[in-house]
Amino acid sequence: MQNVTRSQLHWLAHTWEYELPNEEWLTIEAELGYDYVPGDKAVRYYSDGTGYPGSPAMAHLFAVEIIEISGAEWTIKRPDYPEILAWWEQHLLGKCGEDPSYWETLFFDRYEWPEPDCDDRED
Repeated sequence: MQNVTRSQLHWLAHTWEYELPNEEWLTIEAELGYDYVPGDKAVRYYSDGTGYPGSPAMAHLFAVEIIEISGAEWTIKRPDYPEILAWWEQHLLGKCGEDPSYWETLFFDRYEWPEPDCDDRED
């Protein structure tokens, strides 16, 4: 799914707490754009005696759109500082490739749905 549009994705609000090297904490509020592929159910036995183990559901993260970043005494909101927000979006999206288990946990363990509701897509 290359060159996806916003309307083709499901969107999920998420907040990160991010510690800087100077021990200041940032709160990053963002929306995550992802594609969801439902898993296949297992089949214990076909009529010929074989079976199918099934497959797990998968979510692929395609976009991170930051709504705001705030520190102890300041806040940056979209669209006031597009360069800063674009850097953070690429940084957070890059984390997807480093540790896919983080995103798997976020999408499936924390939010625990069988599959997303297609009503959240823009048509």
